[in-house]
Amino acid sequence: AMVSESPGPGARVPWRRSDEALRVNVGGVRRRLSARALARFPGTRLGRLQAAASEEQARRLCDDYDAAAREFYFDRHPGFFLGLLHFYRTGRLHVLDEL
Repeated sequence: AMVSESPGPGARVPWRRSDEALRVNVGGVRRRLSARALARFPGTRLGRLQAAASEEQARRLCDDYDAAAREFYFDRHPGFFLGLLHFYRTGRLHVLDEL
C-alpha cells in the first residue's frame, strides 16, 4: 500500500513554510531573504511578512504579490533597500546621505 503525503480532509495546509526564504522585488531588484534573518526582527514589516499566517495577511504588508512566482513586490527605491538588507544582516541601520 502507498502512503499518501497529502493531508487528510479538513487538515490546515500552511500557505508558506515558516523556513521558506522570502522572495522580494523592490523597485525591480529581486532578492531572496533568509527566514532566519527576518525572524530576528519580528516587529519589522519584512519580519511580519515572513510570519504572515495567510496570503491575505501578507498582501496587507506589501504593494503586490505574485502567487505563481511566490514573489512580494514593493514600490520603493532599490538603493534604500540595500541599507535595510544590511540591517537584517547586522542589526545596524546605515543610510547613505543621498537617500
